[in-house]
Amino acid sequence: MSSLLPLKPAPDTVSDRELEPRLVGFEDESAEQILSAVTSTTARRILDQLYVEPTTVSDIAAELDSSVQNVSYHLNRLQDADLVEVIETWYSEQGREMDVRSCGVD
Repeated sequence: MSSLLPLKPAPDTVSDRELEPRLVGFEDESAEQILSAVTSTTARRILDQLYVEPTTVSDIAAELDSSVQNVSYHLNRLQDADLVEVIETWYSEQGREMDVRSCGVD
């Protein structure tokens, strides 16, 4: 039986996305928030994973062998610093919405 909900469509790969680096000066008001968000090794590993392939919190947690709560905390900080963005929504087999995040560097 097929599902009525779109489960996990294939996300764009790095080569399909047109990502441009964003230059931020130390005097820029967002610099402190960005630097604070990336001080954690976990946050940097999350960014690295999202650069390769957009994915969900639970998939990141499984890949990093971390808790969903820990990954969510770092993702929220990265999103507040405009380094990560929600690009689409997938649905679990139970019908729960799952935000798909990607590096927000366009």
